[in-house]
Amino acid sequence: MRLYEWIASKWVDQEMMDRLTIDTFLYAKRKSEVEGKRGTELAREMFSVSWRANLISFLADYSVHQVIMLYAYYCYAQQKRRKSEEDSVMSMESHDDMPQGHLILFTVRKSTLLGLSRGIALGFSSIGAGLGSMVAPSWGTLIGTNLGDGLAASLTEDLVDHP
Repeated sequence: MRLYEWIASKWVDQEMMDRLTIDTFLYAKRKSEVEGKRGTELAREMFSVSWRANLISFLADYSVHQVIMLYAYYCYAQQKRRKSEEDSVMSMESHDDMPQGHLILFTVRKSTLLGLSRGIALGFSSIGAGLGSMVAPSWGTLIGTNLGDGLAASLTEDLVDHP
């Protein structure tokens, strides 16, 4: 996250940087207590605020999972290459091995599905923040964000975890 925040600090102005790193808990509390915002007005604002504020963390989460996945597929391909070189009788396209072209397509598919699931989670967490802010600004925002993210993770788990 800190790497993405550093990159963002080099590319965006101070106002956008504040929007990307704002504390949604305190923001919702301040908007409710100081400005008197409530209901759908606060929910709409908290949706967009939460979207921007969580963008970096969801991008960081996606990046970590992406690096782990690519490293695992790289290790798998290297292992198959070594096995093929050691045993010239076995072909890389035998019934229990995955051909390299298929491995590349499988990797691209998994990468795309991972990005899709993280995007859905960002959307659900933002919706949850808005709905939670309607109920109880600050704590409701925090709980709604986490419930939305958890719901999205449950809905997209099969999409990402199974080939």
